[in-house]
Formats: sequence, C-alpha cells, structure tokens
Amino acid sequence: MHHTTAHTIAKVGCALAIALASLITGTPSFAQPRDSEDPQLQQHVAADEKIEIGSAEIAAGHIDIGPRSREGSWSILARDDSGSEPVWRDPSELVIRVKDEALLEAPTGEDFAFMAAQPGEKYYVIPQTQNPEIVWLGWNTQDPQITRELARGATMRIGPIQGPGDVWLFLQDGAFGAPLRLADSRAEKPQDIWVDVNTHVHANWVFSAPGAYVARVSFLGEMSDGSQREAHTLLRFAVGNDVTADQVRTMALEEESTASTRSSETAPSAQGSDAGGDENKEEAGVAASTIAIGALVGVAGLVALAVILYRGRIVRKEIAQARAEQE
Repeated sequence: MHHTTAHTIAKVGCALAIALASLITGTPSFAQPRDSEDPQLQQHVAADEKIEIGSAEIAAGHIDIGPRSREGSWSILARDDSGSEPVWRDPSELVIRVKDEALLEAPTGEDFAFMAAQPGEKYYVIPQTQNPEIVWLGWNTQDPQITRELARGATMRIGPIQGPGDVWLFLQDGAFGAPLRLADSRAEKPQDIWVDVNTHVHANWVFSAPGAYVARVSFLGEMSDGSQREAHTLLRFAVGNDVTADQVRTMALEEESTASTRSSETAPSAQGSDAGGDENKEEAGVAASTIAIGALVGVAGLVALAVILYRGRIVRKEIAQARAEQE
C-alpha cells in the first residue's frame, strides 16, 4: 500500500472534518487539526542518529518507538524528536508525561461504548494528531537498517498494560469516524498490530484515570533472508501532573502477567503472527489508507462519495492481492 497516498488522504480528510466541526453533529472526537505540511509525518530517519544514555522525562513533543538493528540483533528504542535534533533513548528509562492539559471530555456515543464513559467525564488523551502542548507518541519502522532487512513489515505486540485505570489505543477516520481499536488494557492477552516497513504511524492513546502505568511492547518480524527477529521493552507513563517520575520508574509488571506475555510470544513465530493476523492487518491497512474518509461524507457531496468508492475499490484490490500472496 502506498504510504504517501494514505497520508495525503488523511490530511485532506482531517482538514475538512475540523473545518466543519461546528456545523456537523456527531460523536465527540479526539482528532485534532493536522498541518498539511507537517514535517513530522514526512520525517526522514538517518542512520547516524545518536543514542542517548540515561533517564529522561518528556512532557511535550514528538516520540516514536520502533525497532533498530545493529550487528544482527534488534532492540526497541524511542526516537525523541522533542529537542533540537532527534536522539534515540531506551524506553524503559524514559518517562512519558501525560499532563493535565491532555484531559478531554470522553465520547459517549455508541461507537465508543467500550469506554463506558459517563456524560461530562474526562479522560487523558495522547491524540492521533499533534497538540504541541502535550506529548505526541507514535511508532515507526524507519531505521535505515530495518528498512533494508525487513521482508514486508513487523508485528507490534502490546500488553500487558498495568495502571490504576483502563487504557485504549485506537485509530480514527477523521473527526467523526468510528474507532478501530488496536489495544485494550482489559484484554486477557497481548494484542498484535501490523506495521508495514518504512512506516510512521500515530494513534490515540487514552487513559481513564491518573496514575503510573507500564506497558510491555514487542516488535517481531521476518527478514528478507527468512530469519526471525524480535525485541521487547517497557513503556512508562506518568498520567497527570501529580504523579512523580520516580513512581513510574520503580513500577514493574507483575510477574504473573509477564510470564503470561512470554508464553504468548513463544507460541507463534513472527511469520505465524503475520499469516494468522490477516484480518487485523487488513483492518489496520484500510484504516491507515482511508483515514478521514468518513469526514468527507456529507461534506463534499457526490464528489466525496466518488472518492470513497474509488478508494474502496483500491483497498479491496490490495487486500485480494495480499491474500493471493499468502496462498
């Protein structure tokens, strides 16, 4: 699937959705305006970017997590783009601060029934589109060595997630589209997300309560030579202004949950996750390529409808081709 085309559609849809937000009645959304010239979505990751050692706390600015390959082995690092130049950090030594400024009124529409939010209730949100006042967390598979080695892409596995509240990760088409849930802290098993090679993605991270959170994240992939690679790390979140960084740094996953995660990771191979997760990858691929299409309906009339139908045919064709490749 063409990555640039998907992001172009996303930008157009988001811009139209936000511009008409005051005119259209719909479910409240975490989506925010997106600059059509946003350089962070068109980012270039260089091979010589430095790795910064030591603890850090980031409360605003851009961060991506992703695999890096060195001397035949993988590690997961966080690409911190919040300073004057990007550096990579060990996520387990990083505290991601979700400030009180990230509080938004939680949606209560039918599409968001899984949140069970009450009218007027507010949740902490790292949004899918950037708000420069708070942290902006995504993921990428853009390390130059990774792009050379990966066959098609990688599986990002999230879970378990622990903290005082519930956590959700979801993509949304424009300002009013239904959410595509990628991860839910209430799930019994870790959840897999397919990520194409050389991809940069952002989604909504939602926390129902303030406090210290920790999440296990893994990347698994098949190399062009047929070998398998994987790496694991922890993401640490300080949700709310009153949570100290030390509270988050000293928090560890419960041993029982960690053992359960390891068991689920050793059951299938990375290729098995790829072959067995077609439905998940197809949904994520459709969401990535048609993001903000929902906002076009009713906005641009018959022209928008034609665009939707045309894009839908392309997506279905790509899915059919992917299935043929699997067979």
